[in-house]
Amino acid sequence: MFTFQDDREYEIAQFEDPKAVIDVIERRLRNAMDVIPAECVPAPVVGELSADGKMSWDNAYLRHYEKVITANWDRPEFATIREKLLSKSRAHEVFGRLNRIRDIAMHPSRPPIIEEDAHKLAEIYLTLTEALTPSSEARRGTGSGKGL
Repeated sequence: MFTFQDDREYEIAQFEDPKAVIDVIERRLRNAMDVIPAECVPAPVVGELSADGKMSWDNAYLRHYEKVITANWDRPEFATIREKLLSKSRAHEVFGRLNRIRDIAMHPSRPPIIEEDAHKLAEIYLTLTEALTPSSEARRGTGSGKGL
């Protein structure tokens, strides 16, 4: 017998608020930046996120996270993302699609995201949250990407 829990992607796409899904992804990406040495952040990102000589991730966009990840593709901190996304070009593709979906979902003046985008967002959510789950959460089973 089929239950929604048999297809987590469908469940997220049909019943979760896209804004909440995107918020979780952005929080996980933000947390991932805490383990990256400052010298690994590309200069353009540092410039865009700096004020008064201090860099802060508080105003980072998805494109900033994408630039850091792809610039540091071979670093061990991003091994799981490499395993999930397979290539930098795939990472650019995923982040580009996620950004387009975010632009629609986060702006109330725009129509709701379409079903295809809801399913793509769910797929990206499951991929990135699994890849960005800290190892301690993975060992405890609390970061499985199940539940927002």
